[in-house]
Amino acid sequence: MKLTSIFAAMPLNHGGLLEVKKIVTETLAELGITQDDVNLGYSSLPYYDGIKSGYMSTISESIKNADGIIFYVSASFGLPGALIQTLIEHVSSVKLTGIMQKKNCLVLMHSNDSNGQAAMSALDLAVYNMGAFVGPRLVVDQGFYENLEEGSKNYVLIERLCEDYYRALRQQREIYRPGVTATAVSEIRQIAVQTLPQQIAPVIPITSEIKAVGETAPISLSSGLIDNFTEAQQRDIDDLAKLFQGKGPAESGFKVLNLAPQAPRSATPDLPKLVKKTASLMHYYKAGQAGGLKSTISVDINGKDAFTGYIKLDGPDAIFEVGRIDNPDVTIIADGDKWSDIIKGKISAQKAFMIGQIKVRGNFVLLSKFDQLFDFARNID
Repeated sequence: MKLTSIFAAMPLNHGGLLEVKKIVTETLAELGITQDDVNLGYSSLPYYDGIKSGYMSTISESIKNADGIIFYVSASFGLPGALIQTLIEHVSSVKLTGIMQKKNCLVLMHSNDSNGQAAMSALDLAVYNMGAFVGPRLVVDQGFYENLEEGSKNYVLIERLCEDYYRALRQQREIYRPGVTATAVSEIRQIAVQTLPQQIAPVIPITSEIKAVGETAPISLSSGLIDNFTEAQQRDIDDLAKLFQGKGPAESGFKVLNLAPQAPRSATPDLPKLVKKTASLMHYYKAGQAGGLKSTISVDINGKDAFTGYIKLDGPDAIFEVGRIDNPDVTIIADGDKWSDIIKGKISAQKAFMIGQIKVRGNFVLLSKFDQLFDFARNID
């Protein structure tokens, strides 16, 4: 059984969700469940504007092949955070329609205010509309993390939540989705028309819905639906018509928008390809095998794709940043081609060092840890 774990909370706004994630990962690992880790807080997933994202392709493939999804989400003002909303917008793409179908989801949400349940309901609806459904769920605040010692009440609560989710997956639980018949649509529309305020003319949608209920006759402007259109409203329309009569867009105060299609743009045009590939390696971090390891690995890459950066391993999380860091635990020095081979899994860092393809300064033992904690084979073009 395989799950996709999606961490959708920025570092300064996730409370102690990383601690919760560690407990969930360990509990499910004991039950024999493996996870793909996706951390949207350190990704290059852009806001969706119709342009296909390479990183989203990786995420969607993981979701499609998973038996279930675990969401770690931060919320504010009764709404799920921007990171999860961005992911939902990408999933709404026609090309990705269906990847969430019948996925059973576990949601753990952090909220700094009292509107967490409202945010959970909003996310629940979005997940439902994507064809999936939310099974076990939990909304927590900052106080929840103060009592997460092993065996504590909150620790056991998370364990029980995971166990219930595991049973739901094994039993392939689903939910019933009621359909809307043509008769029901017609009745709903009639009720809506009858309950509209008398001074407002109802909107008549000319959509496939009308065909669905057999209403193919043309709509007459003299029908009873617009009998309540008042003389005052007509005078307002006449006055507006006179105001703008003979005036161009500039004179009337309206701005003409340029709707010409724009050239597609890259999600992160300022980052070289090798830097992006190094960053994407963080999505294949094996958090369950980290064992609380905390260390910093600096990389100094030379050649045509030269850059300097560092990988920070912090227990259940792995972070990549461009730039230098003081006092790293180990520094790897290599040319771009050799580093590319390492992060794609063509050769281990330890072997590359042993045969003289890279140089290393600092704690050499960390090379073997580095080789073990990432699924390099999946970090391909």
